[in-house]
Amino acid sequence: MGDIDDLNRTELVETCRAAGIGSVGRTQPREQIYEVLEGITAPSEIECPLEGKRKMMQQHIEKNWRRLRTQLPGCTGKCVSYGCPNIIVQRCWKGFDGDIL
Repeated sequence: MGDIDDLNRTELVETCRAAGIGSVGRTQPREQIYEVLEGITAPSEIECPLEGKRKMMQQHIEKNWRRLRTQLPGCTGKCVSYGCPNIIVQRCWKGFDGDIL
């Protein structure tokens, strides 16, 4: 593999996965991904940019669970503790943003 600076974000994330490091996404700044790869920062120390949306959605789902449970098959409504993949968070947010905001 070439120099790490030549890798794009997707390649950096895949390098992390190949090294057994999870919880690193393409939305993280390159510097944070470098720090994780170099062992300076633990992946758990990096807050995902979607955490705020996860928290807001979980609160919304908890408040409206009786109404929403049939619309969310297979969903526990535990966006934060379950840790849904970012793409699922984005899809849910798009569906809820009118209700939440």
